Amino acid sequence: MRSFFFFIAPFYLSLSSLGQTPDYFANDPKWLCGLWNSNQWNPPYIASTSTYVYYLNGDTTINGNVFHRLFSRGETVYSGPIPALNFDAFTGYYLRQENKDIYSYTDTTESLLVSYDYSLGDTVRGSVFQACGFQQSTIQKIDSVLINSSYRKVFYLDSVSGPLFTEGVGHQLQTNSSLGEFIMPLCQGVGFDYTISCFGFGSTAFWDSQGLGGNCLLNVGITEKKKGEKIQVFPNPSSGSTWVSFEKTHPSVSVVIYTVLGREIDRKTYSNTSKIDLDIDGPQGMYYLEIVFDNKEKNTLKFIKQ
Repeated sequence: MRSFFFFIAPFYLSLSSLGQTPDYFANDPKWLCGLWNSNQWNPPYIASTSTYVYYLNGDTTINGNVFHRLFSRGETVYSGPIPALNFDAFTGYYLRQENKDIYSYTDTTESLLVSYDYSLGDTVRGSVFQACGFQQSTIQKIDSVLINSSYRKVFYLDSVSGPLFTEGVGHQLQTNSSLGEFIMPLCQGVGFDYTISCFGFGSTAFWDSQGLGGNCLLNVGITEKKKGEKIQVFPNPSSGSTWVSFEKTHPSVSVVIYTVLGREIDRKTYSNTSKIDLDIDGPQGMYYLEIVFDNKEKNTLKFIKQ
């Protein structure tokens, strides 16, 4: 009898971990998201791509409830002549957790942002579903995913591939699709697309929208002091071909190209040059160019492929 107990104990513990309510705002959570906006209604119709990280910074008591202040930091890159914009500011959202529900307080009003407390057949609840007809959707399938050392539930609005949303993380329009977000509605509009790339704690990612095991960058928007010369990437954005110029000729220049999820897609080394030509082989989106001069000075630049 004793040996049987020890055999089932790990299984029982794994089931009990699924039943526990995680603290969605513990351990310095971060959400890497983005927005592509074609600006169709405001001439000169300049498209922009924003990449940003949501993070918590300080608490505020409102009507007797303690809310976390949601900030975002990142960069907006324009396709026109407007220079890139760096930002790090309060989003206007105050968030708090009650059981498995997340409430938001904005513009003097508190409302349910999203609930993660469902059984099969339940109707979804929260403002993230109040667009594009999702407010009457019902839960068709419930799964789970391991994030760090605990399991989070995954809820599907159809029984195949999505739309779906992950407990405490965010929502996606399809399985392994970056289209989605954390606080923005489960909807894509004419001329704009929200994306969610990954989720983690501190600077360590444990989940990503592409199902690659949490390989992404959560430090976007944290700028380091740059040393050395000015580097120019032009055109940026482009269809994939661009050139990078430096202020002087370098004996050695190495370039590594990463996706926004941190996956390396190309690596090249050049000798005795002040200008290099690049051709980004990949889908549309944001890429990082890691440039190292003479095996010493490292610089990281952003490039948008249209």
